[in-house]
Amino acid sequence: MDSPAVKNIQVLHGDDAFSISREVKHALGLLGSPTETEMNSLRLDGKTTSQEEIHNAVTTLPFFGSQRLVILDGMAGRMDKARQEKFIKTLEGMPPSTILVLVLEDHRKWRKDGTQWLQSWEVLNESHWLVQWLNGKSNVAVKAFPLPDAREMDAWILKEAVAQGGKFAPDAAHELSQFVGNDTSIASQEIGKLLMYVNGKRPVSRDDVVALVSDAGTSDAFSMLDAMLEGRTKEAQAMLHRLLDDTPPEVVMGAMVHRFRQLIQVRDALDAGDDLQKLVSQRIIFGGKQAERVSSQARRFSIARLKEIYHRLLELDIQSKTSAVDLGVNLEILAVELSR
Repeated sequence: MDSPAVKNIQVLHGDDAFSISREVKHALGLLGSPTETEMNSLRLDGKTTSQEEIHNAVTTLPFFGSQRLVILDGMAGRMDKARQEKFIKTLEGMPPSTILVLVLEDHRKWRKDGTQWLQSWEVLNESHWLVQWLNGKSNVAVKAFPLPDAREMDAWILKEAVAQGGKFAPDAAHELSQFVGNDTSIASQEIGKLLMYVNGKRPVSRDDVVALVSDAGTSDAFSMLDAMLEGRTKEAQAMLHRLLDDTPPEVVMGAMVHRFRQLIQVRDALDAGDDLQKLVSQRIIFGGKQAERVSSQARRFSIARLKEIYHRLLELDIQSKTSAVDLGVNLEILAVELSR
């Protein structure tokens, strides 16, 4: 974190908790290795932590690293004059090796200015004492994270899909926004699952969203697979049963074949001692939490067992096309077999 672009004081405020959390994780990631991050980062609750503890936290020098990161939640809200002055002195006395991230929940509101209605922030507006102190300082970055409104959500989904390494058709983005509203956390999860479903071969379509995303935005084929592969057997079986009530079994089959093909490739890489980042770069799996989840699931099975399940799925697929056997029933039977 020794780049000149990184400011020593960063203020993150707004009501989009998901985006704020991702920004904090990004800042933590810049510290270096997990060991360096653990040694040189600290998160404090500004509502309960004393001024002395805050002062000690931000003035401590880093251990075996060039930077120390302190995350302070909810500090810059209501504060009497004496505490404001003490807090400002702490900020002024920070060593250049400290990065202080102030996180504050904030909401936009409308106010009337003469004959015009203007939008501003409830807390960190132009009259707030901290904003006035920060104004004009070169080592400060103030970033606002408002939840997108209904008109902005389609564009947010399109942008998030690109950030995750894929692409949505515009009508698919609109369809997903109808399911998830402006909940960016759920939207991001669903985008990841849909991109995994199309496997980078094409943009996500509206039909994909209709087929794979439920009204609740969570009970879809990939959520069911996660439950199944993580040992949550009863939950997985119940989800699969509900899913088959209103989703073509071919869609569920496609998701299962895709996931087990991924698991085989990940298990192969793990057994060979390869870096999973190679699979991410090849777009076989996505990075971050998705890579962690799929690798954790792969470790639950041997490569032989994964291949056995994969061939069983292919057999079921062939049977559904060449006989009167009900694919949905076969999938429920397979779910029971996998729980044994």
